[in-house]
Order: sequence, then C-alpha cells, then structure tokens
Amino acid sequence: MEPSLVDISPLLPHVVPWSLVFSRVLGLMLFLPMMSGGSIPMQYRALLAAMFSVCVYAMPEVREAADIDVGMLELGGMMLAEMIIGMGIGVLGGLPFVMIEIAGHVMGYQMGFALAQAYNPELEVNLNSIGSMLFLIALTIFAGIGGLESLFIGLFETFERVPIGQFDSAQSPAETLIGVLAAGTEVALAIAMPVMAAVMLILIAIGFVMKTMPQINVMSVGFALKIIAGTILLLISIFTIEQVIADFTEHGILETLDWARSLRPAGGGTP
Repeated sequence: MEPSLVDISPLLPHVVPWSLVFSRVLGLMLFLPMMSGGSIPMQYRALLAAMFSVCVYAMPEVREAADIDVGMLELGGMMLAEMIIGMGIGVLGGLPFVMIEIAGHVMGYQMGFALAQAYNPELEVNLNSIGSMLFLIALTIFAGIGGLESLFIGLFETFERVPIGQFDSAQSPAETLIGVLAAGTEVALAIAMPVMAAVMLILIAIGFVMKTMPQINVMSVGFALKIIAGTILLLISIFTIEQVIADFTEHGILETLDWARSLRPAGGGTP
C-alpha cells in the first residue's frame, strides 16, 4: 500500500505573505540586544524568527493584508524593505550598548588595560575589563526595565501601522539613528571624562617628577598610579554612571518606539 501524499496546496497562498512577515522579524533578530552576537548561532535566531513569524501571521491585521501576488524579483525587494523595519528597531535599540562600551574601552585604555582584553561574543569584539563591566551593567539595566519586551512590542505595532509589503523606504531610521548616535557620544564622553581627567593629572605629575628626580623609575610607578586612581574614581562614581546608563538606555528605547510608531504605509495613507 503506497503512503498517501500530504496536500500542501492550502498553504501555498500563505508562502509570500509569511515570507514578508518573517523578513521583518528576522531583521530585528539580527540586531536585537542580547541576541545579535555570536553567542547565539544564526540557525537559532532564524528558528526563533520563524516561530515569532507564525505567531504574528495569526494577527488579524496581518491576515487582512495577506493577499499579495508578486513575482520573485518584486518579492526580493519587498523582503528587503520589510527587513529594514526590523533592522531599524534592532539597531536603534542596541546602539546605547555600543556607545557605553566605547566609554568603558576609552577608560580602560587610559588606565592601562589595553593589554588585558577578552573577547565579547555579544559585540564580537575584544573588550578590556572596564568596557566589559559597563556593557554588562547596561545589559542588566536593559533587561530590568523591560527593553527586550518593548522592542518586540514596537515591532508588533508596526504591523498595525504598516501592512506587509507597503513600507516606504523614505522612512528609514537614518535621522533617528544620527540623533541617538550624537546623544550617545555625549553620554560616552560624560562617563569617561572623570577617569580620563584623573589619568591626565597623574601623567602631568609624572612629567614634573621625571624632570626633577630622574633617578626615580616613574614609568613603573605611574602605571600603577593610573590603575589605582582610575579604579578608585570609577568605584566612587559607579552609582552615578549606573544612573546615566539607565537614562540613556531608556532614551534609546523611547526613540526606537517613537520611530516605529511614526511609520506610515507607502503613499502617506493611514494604516
């Protein structure tokens, strides 16, 4: 007795619209904080995106706009446009981590931790101990204030505002990205400035000692002084730094949600 074949013809009309939903969710998964690094294999992220896409595709707003009949070439362009939405949310939400990591990297470099680096699989770069510490603080704050849930909610809301296949590329997050990047640069400098100022004063003092008492090995003494002074100052200001990181992380999330909620279908109509 020959085994009966499964009839998949009822699923064929859903392949194209589901692919567009999958592209939008996958764009978020590629850059989502806590999931965008090398610690989570790409296969798992794709599987999670497929699972969330099935859930999103069941939403009435998505099913109503699911009647799409396009060719393969047009489908590729539409999938790329859908991925831009998810990537925009993921990049904007993850940018604060990059800027905070830069602040920690600058502080660690000035304190003499340039040789003591470890690989961070989340950012796929080498970080010193100060940068790794600030990154973990930012990651903990992000998870504690519900940042992960907020970005997912922002993505789901885009399906109500921009039906699949109707994204206007003119609404790219470039302007919002520049704004968050500028604010992040200011925050990174504000976090790193106290330690950088302390190290600079120590270097100036070492220069005076080197000129007045050349018999002292100021290089070895100065190296230890930079680490001690920088560590003490970092410990004193850690709670202030934590509050600054929390405020900037929340600011990044709000800017991301504002951009996601400002999206409109192609043509300027209302969703």
